[in-house]
Amino acid sequence: MTSTLRRVSAALVTSAALVAGTLGLAAPAEAASLCATDCISYAPVSADTRTVRASVVTTGYVNVTAEVWAADKSARVSYMVDGQTETWTSSWTFTSTGGLKQNTTYAVKLVAKDMLGKTWTEWRSVRVKQRTATWHITKINLADDSDYAGAGEFKAGWKAGTTVKSPLWSGWQSKSSGGSWTLSSSNAAATIVRVGETSSPKVFLELLDDDTDIGDFGCGTGFAPSWDWGTNSCADWATAGAYVNLPETSATTSFTLYVAKTAPVKFTVQGYVVTTVS
Repeated sequence: MTSTLRRVSAALVTSAALVAGTLGLAAPAEAASLCATDCISYAPVSADTRTVRASVVTTGYVNVTAEVWAADKSARVSYMVDGQTETWTSSWTFTSTGGLKQNTTYAVKLVAKDMLGKTWTEWRSVRVKQRTATWHITKINLADDSDYAGAGEFKAGWKAGTTVKSPLWSGWQSKSSGGSWTLSSSNAAATIVRVGETSSPKVFLELLDDDTDIGDFGCGTGFAPSWDWGTNSCADWATAGAYVNLPETSATTSFTLYVAKTAPVKFTVQGYVVTTVS
């Protein structure tokens, strides 16, 4: 009898084990954590004159964040954003949100987190590039000298960004409607060099025409460009200006400046800028 009971009990235990195995009731093994060790397989960073970018590839589906920090990792200076909508993926492309300086090295912090909450952090170093812009004014085409009788008597000044060159020539120069000034690229007064130039600076050139009696040029006052336009008993003046979009590569860009349609002195300005990005 005892032997029979033992055989029955053993059979019941074996049957229960088979049922549990069939139904998947055995305790599951602990899932592997991707980011318990290195889960970032590829993460190059690059920069132009204003933006840092990072491309991150991971060994599996994780969540990644990126930030730009000071080179010594002492403080965060910019967040980085990813253009995709997925929360968990294996490929990420980040772009900084601003606040970076040209010719400056930063640290990029990359943090990957897997679905078990484990994180893996890596750092990269990147230098924001610098743009040097050499501006040249080459020609001023005078459409209307603003004088009803005879030629106008002119002084001029110009600026690129915040850098001013004035006067563009010494003394007063006589010019009638339809005339022009041609300026050599070797003319120091017609050239401005700016290191760390922005991506879309504005360029201005102002012409002032004496509008008083002969021999009383400008009512005896000195010429200081005001970067606007107007008329009074002493002079008529106008400013031509335009924003110039500069590339993120070394290149030469031509530009043309225009005055307002209602300006008393009417002219256009031609020039070019040589940018070096390094």
